[in-house]
Amino acid sequence: MVILAAAYLLIFATVLYAAEVPAETVLYAGALCLAFTAVYALVGFYRYYKRVSALKRTLSELPETLESLPTPQNESERLYTQMLQKTYAEYERAALEHRRREADMRNYYTMWVHQIKTPISALRLLIQSGARSAELQNEIFHIEQYVEMALNYQRLFCGSSDLVITRRSLDSAVRTSIRKYSKQFIMKRLKLEYEPGDITVLTDEKWLCFVIEQVLSNSLKYTSAGEIKICTVGRTLMISDTGIGIAAEDLPRIFDCSYTGYNGREEKRSSGIGLYLCSEVCRRLGHGISITSEVGKGTCVSITFNEADIFIE
Repeated sequence: MVILAAAYLLIFATVLYAAEVPAETVLYAGALCLAFTAVYALVGFYRYYKRVSALKRTLSELPETLESLPTPQNESERLYTQMLQKTYAEYERAALEHRRREADMRNYYTMWVHQIKTPISALRLLIQSGARSAELQNEIFHIEQYVEMALNYQRLFCGSSDLVITRRSLDSAVRTSIRKYSKQFIMKRLKLEYEPGDITVLTDEKWLCFVIEQVLSNSLKYTSAGEIKICTVGRTLMISDTGIGIAAEDLPRIFDCSYTGYNGREEKRSSGIGLYLCSEVCRRLGHGISITSEVGKGTCVSITFNEADIFIE
């Protein structure tokens, strides 16, 4: 700005001198211009210094607040302020989500440590009492379930879910899951009724088996007598049981993370993570999952396959 003012003053003086204006008048006018320019420059520098100081204070206070940002003086500063505010809002959203995930993970692993103590203690007692091999294997199976759940929780939320989407036979995934829990059906003397469905689905078989196994595990956990039925209706896999059922007030939150509901609190065997992971896996695979239930009569879990809505993060 100083250079520009000097150029204007030189042009002004040259024009006046060429017009044969007395030198005293030219010098007087030039002095007035210099004085005005100096005052304008000082005011501009003061305003600039205040804005820079405010920006430095804001920078030192980040990420706590943006309230101390100076008022924009022109359109470009206004746009930069909006960009900074939007960026900060996105940062806050991501930070909040990260803190929520960390809290969920801490809560889950704290509960997991307490839960896995139960089958370990039971296994120790069975060994000391010389229990049968089948009883020992049952407790080992429970420990393996807890470990597998923790590993899948870690894979799903740490960027390593490793989804491999292919066309697979639904019957193959269901039979794989049934074989895994076959001994549990025998030990609890529960009837299994399976009506195979001849359909092919677009999915990740490993994660689909995880979902089916979690549903079967819950059915076995909360069904002491009767049967578990698996059938296919259209493109929906339905797994129903004759267990204790789920209270109506718990159904809207059944897929929330760490929500155990009345049954989980009473039985003290639920972490509230299994169904949450099922819903998250189904969301990423583009499958729908829903639950209907009635206390004292049983529960039905429906998994719907929609090939058009696969979402991969």
